[in-house]
Amino acid sequence: MDKRTYAQPAFTFAAIALALACLPAVAATPTAAAATSPATSPLAASTPAPTAKATAAAPSRTANTPASARRQCSEVQSGPVIRLSVGKSHRYRPVSPVARIVMGNPEGADAKSGAASVNALLLGPNEIYLQARSQGSTNILMLGRDGRCTMLDVAVGADPTPLQGAIDTMLPGLSGKVQVTPAAGSLILSGTVRDATQVDKLVQLAGAFVGSTGKVINMLGVEDPQQVMLEVKVAEVSKTVLDKLGVNITAKISSGDWSYNVLSDFLSNGKALINGTHSSGNRSVTVDGQKDDGLVKILAEPTVMALSGHQGSFLAGGKILIPVSESNQIGGTTITLEEKEFGVGLSFTPTVLEGGKINLAVTPEVSELSREGVSLVSNSGASVLPLITTRRANTTVQLRDGQSFAIGGLVKNNVTTNISAFPFLGELPILGALFRSTSFQTDKSELLFVVTPRLVKPLDGDYKLPTDNYIPPNRAQLMLGGKLEGTLNNAPAAGQN
Repeated sequence: MDKRTYAQPAFTFAAIALALACLPAVAATPTAAAATSPATSPLAASTPAPTAKATAAAPSRTANTPASARRQCSEVQSGPVIRLSVGKSHRYRPVSPVARIVMGNPEGADAKSGAASVNALLLGPNEIYLQARSQGSTNILMLGRDGRCTMLDVAVGADPTPLQGAIDTMLPGLSGKVQVTPAAGSLILSGTVRDATQVDKLVQLAGAFVGSTGKVINMLGVEDPQQVMLEVKVAEVSKTVLDKLGVNITAKISSGDWSYNVLSDFLSNGKALINGTHSSGNRSVTVDGQKDDGLVKILAEPTVMALSGHQGSFLAGGKILIPVSESNQIGGTTITLEEKEFGVGLSFTPTVLEGGKINLAVTPEVSELSREGVSLVSNSGASVLPLITTRRANTTVQLRDGQSFAIGGLVKNNVTTNISAFPFLGELPILGALFRSTSFQTDKSELLFVVTPRLVKPLDGDYKLPTDNYIPPNRAQLMLGGKLEGTLNNAPAAGQN
């Protein structure tokens, strides 16, 4: 009896020692150590094999679920935000020992739902292994052995390391000045650069890394933004030629004397070249002949200023209200008024390059109200809507400070011919001219833009105005001498009028 009693604990102790060697985490747990001690109870030592197998089959339950962790959290506090990159791993060390971790993301989470997919593994009480699989955000609840819980927020975004390395390699002058921060599927560029040219290079470089699925958020600042002033001259020459020739014969038989008027009202309003009437018979012969030449010159010289990389615009004209029909909620139609601008307009975007060069994207435009309009027939009657004729050009050039370029070729040529004739008689050769009227009108116009960009710098603090040298006259100079400006000798002292 005694021999069997002492042989059993020896075998049990050897089996438990082997199990503890395979599972060091179990030995570190107070609960596991108390359960496997041979001095605790001989009854526990009497069944060695089931205890060792059960401990080896479920190590996570024994190691990660102590008695304190099975209770509710006595206190929940917020931890730091952990930022991860897709495909990268991270090792986090908690401040206090952790018994168990609980992930906040659902199973099969992806970037479309906004929840990040993160693999988390508790390596030890003070070490957690994290691996990011997809972009988004999630959280991790850490249950401490002391009953306190900590909530960690995990944000997974694009990997900024390749872009940061490309900036350091391709743009070495910006190394350390530009920071790349991931935000979900986007990359945020922050820092301060020299000019707008470097901003464009960085945005284009970042766009190649994010691809079509993400976007680049530009939060870069410029040390000394350059201002560009644009001097524009707009000239339009419009020529109109009008020729009229026709015969109008009217007759009514009656009695009376004849009276003739030659060049009647021709120079005043152009009604007729020759007009003859008979007072009793009211017979009249009218010969129309008119020739008009018109020349119009329109000139505008706007000056617009804008920062490098920003857009500037100018408009000299007006606005017109155009009725627009819209369907309402009850199935009817509501008429609203929409504003349309017309006149001489200009929009441009300058970019100052290295060496003082200016890259300029210019869009000049000239629009005017048409005489004809657009006819609209509705149930309430016919109406004529205004029609706007627009001529626009869009170009990009590269100039130096003070150089000019011209945009021309915007030519309009309208030819209008009207013939009114008596049937058959108006088609006769030679005599047919007496039975028809002809109107021929030609409208020609050409538009020219001359653009000159200039680099502008702010004035110094000691600038002078033209009125600084003005000296008001005293009473004697004004009343007796009729002087509007005084002299230095008669200038009033400081504080006197």
